[in-house]
This record gives sequence, C-alpha cells and structure tokens, in this order.
Amino acid sequence: MQDITIAYTVPSYNEKRSIINKIEEANYTYAPVSRYLARYSNKYNKLEKLNALFYPRVDIFHYFNHVSFGDKPWVTTFETLVPRYNQCLNGHHGEAPTYRHLQNDIDVLRALGALAGEACKKVIALSECNYKIQEFFLSHFDSKFSERILPKMVILPPPQKLYVTNWAEKGVSLDEPITFTFVGRDIARKGGLNILEAFTKLKAKYAIHLNIISSLSPSKYAATDSAETLNSARSIIESNSSWITHYENLPNEKVLEIMKKTHVGLLPTWADTYGYSVLEFQAHGCPVVTTDIRALPEINNNEKGWLIQVPKNKLGEAIYTSVEYSERLNAAINEGLTRVLDEIFTSLETIKIKSEKCIEDLKTNHCEEKFAHSLRGIYQDALK
Repeated sequence: MQDITIAYTVPSYNEKRSIINKIEEANYTYAPVSRYLARYSNKYNKLEKLNALFYPRVDIFHYFNHVSFGDKPWVTTFETLVPRYNQCLNGHHGEAPTYRHLQNDIDVLRALGALAGEACKKVIALSECNYKIQEFFLSHFDSKFSERILPKMVILPPPQKLYVTNWAEKGVSLDEPITFTFVGRDIARKGGLNILEAFTKLKAKYAIHLNIISSLSPSKYAATDSAETLNSARSIIESNSSWITHYENLPNEKVLEIMKKTHVGLLPTWADTYGYSVLEFQAHGCPVVTTDIRALPEINNNEKGWLIQVPKNKLGEAIYTSVEYSERLNAAINEGLTRVLDEIFTSLETIKIKSEKCIEDLKTNHCEEKFAHSLRGIYQDALK
C-alpha cells in the first residue's frame, strides 16, 4: 500500500488510537474539517466537497464518529453510533431505549443516505456492543438504509501496545501495600467517587495505596461532576493523604510509569463508550476492576480482572435516568468494590495470575500487527 494516501480530519486521541499511522507503508495526510460546520450537514456537504478539491491526492478518508457527504471513498470508525449528532446521543439510555423521535429528522436521514451511499465503503465498530447499538438504531428507519449499511459494518477492536511481557517485568511485590490506580477526568461518571467512598471504609482492614489521576474539574459530558461532588472528592483525598496520592495533571509518559508500578487498575464506571484505560492498564500487566457496561465485558472478565454487575438495559448501558436508578447503580458499584477488595486480599496471588492472563489476551485480541492487517484489508477492498 505504498502509493495509498489516507486522510484523517482530527488528530485527537481516538484517531491516534485507531487510524493515524496504523499502516506502516501507507501515506497519511491531515485534512482538517471545521468542527463548527460539521454540526450542520447542509453546510458540511459543501465543506466535504472542498476537502476533496483541496486534497486531490487523497485516496480514502478515514473518519472517527463521523459521516462524510463527499464523493471521495471513505470509511468511518465509531464508538457508539453514526451519525453522532447531538439529537442521536440519548436514544440508547434508560430502561427502554428508542430512536423513534429521529424517524423524520432531516439531518439524520441525510446522514443515513450518505452511509448507504457508494462513497461510504466501511462502517467500523470498535466493539460488538457498538455494532449492536448501530443495528438497533438502524431498525427504527426505512429498511433501505439497513439493507445498504449493515453489509458494510465490521467490528475491529483497537490495537494496544504491550509495555511488559510478563508479571516479573513490572518490578512490584505482593508483600508491599497493594497499589490501586484510577485514571479519569470525569471522576464521578467514571466511578472515582465510588472508589473513594469504598476504599476509605476498607483502609483500616487492608494495606492499600490509592493513586487518583484526575483534574477534578467539571466536564460538559458528565452531569454527575457537580461542584458539590468535586468538593467531596477533594475533601476525601485531602483527609486521607497518607495513603491516597492525587495527581491533577500528568504527561502521558508519567501516567504509564505509574501504571507499571500499579498492582490493580480501577474503572468502576457509570458510563463509558469503550474503556481505553483498561487496555492501557492491562498492557502494563495490571488486572482491572470494571463495571460490566457497554464494551467492558469484551475487554475485561473475571478470568483476567474483576467485573461488577450493575443494572443495565438491553444495549448494555447502565441505567441512571432517575434518582431511584442512580441510587441502585451507586449501591451496586460500592458493594461490588467491597466484594472485589475482599477477594483480592483473601488471595493476593490472584493479582499475578490475572496479570499474566491480561498480557496473553492482549497479544491475541489487540495485537498491533493483526490490527494493521485487518485495516489494510479494509482499505484495499474499499479501493478496488
């Protein structure tokens, strides 16, 4: 594929994870698209055609969470569904998910037309869960869309670089305090507050050190991260500074160093589209404690980590759309964390056993070479 030029439109974490420079012999070019104009499909249509005009040497565009209205061949990778318009983002929530309210939405119908069109060559789901949400989404519209789009859909989990090849390379001992690490800006949404509450109750019982890597700042994506919630988290951290280490902002290489010295990773999240941090922990030989929502059971299980079962809907989304459901979810996570810590400290050797299984699983299911081979095949088929 030496003569193939692949364009990407945003150089963000998602694109770096699944698109940019994944095919060693291919050429990559940055073809920026205005995020503001991308919100309006009628204007974005014109912009896409300008992109094709400005980048005539591009063979294929590869988007993330995005739909193109241009004539150039394109593929898209997605983490929940496409089109990822604001009006599409809540249909999978709640006890009875539905997208009926979008059946006459002009922008959504135009985007589905683009996905069904000749220029769209593949629609790539990060996980089986994402695939099923997209399939459910399409079932609400005229069958002509699903008949054209479903055959284009494939599942391709992201690759993950291994940082250690066995437990011994971590250089940690089970005789020292067991180090747990949480990484996440949206501390409440990702279960960080549950961790603080559960761990402070169990600290007197077990030798624990807890790392919290979080800016503790409000997020527009997390309604749970209120000022009261963030202040509560800060208060717990400050009053337990002898065994909780808080890092507000760290460069990625420092985060990776901490992961290597960590025994167990933590992501008891309320909502997550995939869970990249789980792969990062596992790549450092850290088994992870997660909830069983969305794609997490595809990358974590009780053989190589610990799963906390929580109330979910048929699409795998945790249900937290009412006070009652939020309380149930909160209780399930707190109880799950307590159970897992009891299990871990009953048999510390399981950390080492699960660490080795994490590493072996990544070699099989998130191998960088296998990912590149699959993606290369997608591009080659698209350009036949």
